[in-house]
Order: sequence, then C-alpha cells, then structure tokens
Amino acid sequence: PVPHTARFGPSDTLPCHAALPTGLDPRDTDSTNNRRRLGEQADTLAERFRAAGYATLAVTSAKHMNHPWSGLGQGFDRMAWPSVERDRSAPESVALLREWMQEYRDQPLFIWLHLYDAHRPYEPPALHTLHHYPTERDPRSDSLPLPNGPLPPHLKGVRDLDYVRALYQGEVSHLDAELGALLAHERMAQAIVAVTGDHGESLGEQGLWWDHVSLYPSVLHVPLLLRWPGGPAGLEIDEPVQNSGLGRTLLGLAGLPAQDFPGTDLRRFLEEDVPTHPRFAWGEDAHALSVTHAGWHLVMHLHVECIKPELTTTDLLRDHALELFNLRADPACATDLSQVEPGRTAELGERLLSWVEGAQRTLAEVQHTDADGLELLAALGYGGSGEGGVPHGVDLEQVRALLAPFRDN
Repeated sequence: PVPHTARFGPSDTLPCHAALPTGLDPRDTDSTNNRRRLGEQADTLAERFRAAGYATLAVTSAKHMNHPWSGLGQGFDRMAWPSVERDRSAPESVALLREWMQEYRDQPLFIWLHLYDAHRPYEPPALHTLHHYPTERDPRSDSLPLPNGPLPPHLKGVRDLDYVRALYQGEVSHLDAELGALLAHERMAQAIVAVTGDHGESLGEQGLWWDHVSLYPSVLHVPLLLRWPGGPAGLEIDEPVQNSGLGRTLLGLAGLPAQDFPGTDLRRFLEEDVPTHPRFAWGEDAHALSVTHAGWHLVMHLHVECIKPELTTTDLLRDHALELFNLRADPACATDLSQVEPGRTAELGERLLSWVEGAQRTLAEVQHTDADGLELLAALGYGGSGEGGVPHGVDLEQVRALLAPFRDN
C-alpha cells in the first residue's frame, strides 16, 4: 500500500463524490451541496472503464447516494443503493458486492464501494468500541464532570466526550475490518485499489462537535491509500495531495488513456523534489473557501448558516471573517495569525481569489427542492444552507473586501 494524505472540498457528501469520478473541483462541477445532481454530460471514470471493456459495479450505503438524486451512477452497469427506510451497513454492502463479483468472474471489473458507517450517529459494534475505550470506565458515571461540549441526542446522559470519540474510532476500526476481509478476496490479489474518504469529522476542534462543517483540517484532511501490482510496498508520502487526481491516476495504472482526463496523476509524488501547488477547497454552498500551501492554511468564512447551533460551543465562526494558520506549528488551527502575517495573508488570499475567478464549466444538472428529498437529507443531518435552500454563489466583492486590509500592508 502507498498511503497519501489528501485535501479535498467541500464538506458535503455529493460534491466530494462528484469530484472523484470527474477529476474536477466542486468549483467546476457546480455540485456544491447535497441537493445538486451531477449532470449526464459529465465525463466519468466509470464511463472510461466501461468503454475499455470493464464491467462497472457500484454499491453505495447512504440513501441520498441513489442515482436519481445524485447522478453518481453514470457509467455503471449496475448500481445498488439502500431503501429510503434506512442506510445500509458495511457488512451488508460488502456482502452484496461479493455476490456481484461472483457473477462477473470472467470479466475485468471496475468497482465503486461506498461505506457510510463512520458518520454521525456513531454506533459501531461493541467489539470495535472496546479497542478504544476502557471496559471498566462508565461514560455516564455521576462522578464525572459535566461535558464541556454538546452531545448527540441519542447519547443523552454521557459525561465523557472521549467515549463519543471512541465510538467514532470504533466505526473506523469496523470499516477497516470489513475492507480487510474484502481485500483478501481472490479477485483483489492483483487489483488496483484506492481507499479514501470524502470528508473528515470535527471532534471538538474549533468548538465544532460531531459534524463536518467549515474548511478546517479536521474536515479536509482525509486518508488516501493506493495499491497496485508492482507498486512500492509500505511507502508513505507526507505531502498532501488532492483527491481530484485519483481518477487520472487509476486510468494510468490500468494502462488506459488519461491525457485528456482532468486532475494530476498522483504517481508524480513518487519522484523526488516534486514542486507543490496550492490546494483549494470550496465549502457547502460557498459558505467558506480555503487555500493550503507550504504549511499555511487560510480560510474565509463568507456565511455560516450551515453551522448547527446544537453542535457548536464556539463563537469563532463569524460571517465575513478570515483566518490564517501555521499548520506546522499549530496543526489544530487554534491561533489565527492573519494580523501577525498580513503579507502572507494577502498572498494566499490573492491565490484563492484567482482560483475562484477561474471556474470553467458547470456539470450540475438540477437543484432538488422536493420536500421528501430535503426531509431525507435533514434526517441524515444535512440541512440546507441559504434562504429557501438556494445555494450561495461566491460574492467576489465580499472576498476582495476581506482581503483589502491586508493588501494595504
């Protein structure tokens, strides 16, 4: 395996997943929230592999990942998603995929497996929670002080927030076990494999709890592992990359034409002295923008309606605010250095503004507004941003106004 770390935005599920098969940032797909469907005109990874003779299979585990709502089934011969009653667990999704793999024993396969368990509410099998929380400790003991942060509604009475973090870690361990068993399948022995995530989770950083909002490293920084026949074993690359390059990388590893597919082949990071480039992120409905480069992270909060009041203890997130962090000295992004580093703030801000101005195409096909679909998203914890669920575009004048005080220094 060749693990990378990846930066990738925004913090909503569908925009992140739209970037994976297209190689395009949410800025260019215009898929900027969970209500916008990827259009049929998109050139997707599944279409490329199907055209090359692969059987293309997709198994997803979250209700809103269905093709009619998301458009993410484009190019797949078969796609399964759960019913509206509940999401599908990892064991169920893996079992279904195994059944399908048996049916296609004589064909090369392109597979997308989406697992959803490591998502609020955190309810892992008890076995995996035990690895991360002492059995002798009672997280609801009256002897413990009251928690210093909010609790998910279904964990009423819990006083130890480390227990909630252990539940999240247990979900991740559970998924590790399920994927490990799948990768032991004979069809996987010589397979090209990529394992990644669409977003991280805030577990108290910046006063945000049990959710994935804004564009701090806790949300943007996700794992990326690659394995392919003949690839270097056990090599770890510390330099963060972007998930939007994954599609082009998989095409190249499979020996398929990739020159006209967007993104950067991530194998370039195997070379020495590869120049690094800024990594940009676009928050849900453009509620925030960020740029990360050379150990520095700048984030602009343009509007914060997406922040759920019941899941925050902070007043740090304000409309029309700008923050700068030194990731090497302050990886948790606790100290804003924008006023101390006005020149660096202006430089990164200008890069971010230029990137926003460079949007090239729109692939989002429709903005869903039907009540049933929006109710489904609300049940999953995805509320709509903006008035009436209408997405915000980036107000470039607002961005320029945020930068103006730093340009003058």
